[in-house]
Amino acid sequence: WDGVEPEKGAYAWHDAAVALAHEAGLEVLGVLGRVPGWMLEPPQATGAWVAPTDLDAWSGYVEATTAHYAGIVDTWEVWNEPYGHGFAGFSGESYAALCHAAFSAARTGNPNARVLGLCTWEGATEFNRAALDHGVRDACDAFSYHVYTSTGEDAYERTGRLWDQLELDAYPRPLWMTEGIGGYTHSWHSHVLPAVDDRYSRNPGAPSFTAEEAAIVSVKAMVNLLAGGAEKVFYYWSPWEGAGSNQPSRYTWFEYSGQLKPHAAAYAVCAYLLDGVDPTGRTVTDAGTVTCNFVRHGETVAVIWQQEPSGPAWLPVPKGATALDLMGNPLAVINDRLEIRNAPIYLLTAAKDALGGQAD
Repeated sequence: WDGVEPEKGAYAWHDAAVALAHEAGLEVLGVLGRVPGWMLEPPQATGAWVAPTDLDAWSGYVEATTAHYAGIVDTWEVWNEPYGHGFAGFSGESYAALCHAAFSAARTGNPNARVLGLCTWEGATEFNRAALDHGVRDACDAFSYHVYTSTGEDAYERTGRLWDQLELDAYPRPLWMTEGIGGYTHSWHSHVLPAVDDRYSRNPGAPSFTAEEAAIVSVKAMVNLLAGGAEKVFYYWSPWEGAGSNQPSRYTWFEYSGQLKPHAAAYAVCAYLLDGVDPTGRTVTDAGTVTCNFVRHGETVAVIWQQEPSGPAWLPVPKGATALDLMGNPLAVINDRLEIRNAPIYLLTAAKDALGGQAD
């Protein structure tokens, strides 16, 4: 909000940035939030992540913004992590009121606007319940949430817990994971220049991964999120760092030169192979073999890996199946069997040949 209405009633649109995204083939999800400095008490030069005290002004901003970008940006998320993490002033009840105001204003500004609400996580149980009790379901078209994981293995269960909290079986809403995932690495540039320092990449509690581990975790997280019911998955984040940058370098897909890190390439392969699929089941055998099945246009895409510390396993492969490794390279099937290890592999088969994860 402070970016598009830096002065009350005076709007500054960011059309060039949005146009650049479209030229790159990207669809934009707009995030509505952050109070401008002129609304704070006392007024400040910059805005802040605090709950708006004037819902009429908030509605005016939402209506003007959604109207300006109608047909260009049609999907909008209400606030960023309103349940906490330094974004002060919200209860579930007050956030539901914010959503209702935003939903009405967005539909006035753009009748085709799609509104995402909650922007939560499975641990914010009190916030989620209060927001639901105060009608947030009626103020959004889909729910959004965030997941950061150090293994990728827990993303399925965490999505399931949130699915249950939001009662999506009884009151269906699409579920979008709009920020997160896992498997972060420092770029070599960060090691060469210690002056490139920030609270993300230098956090002592931050997990440390090799390039291969980062790729494995990113793919496991994405697959588990989709298998758990997420309709869309957004990765944080894509800008590359530069010399003297304070950007969170361990999160980024790119080296400072713009080269892709390995986990970005693995993520791209996964996104390509799973684009437009529907989840049809997930199994975990006693031997620790995880199989996530998806179907699309008569084809099954199975993603399979062996949990650690389980050893390798051998999986029977249907005739005519295509096997690909983490980076999309073809794998040899030996005697109709494939060795499964910790790195996920892909099996593409006819839908009737969907796998159940039965490994030797």
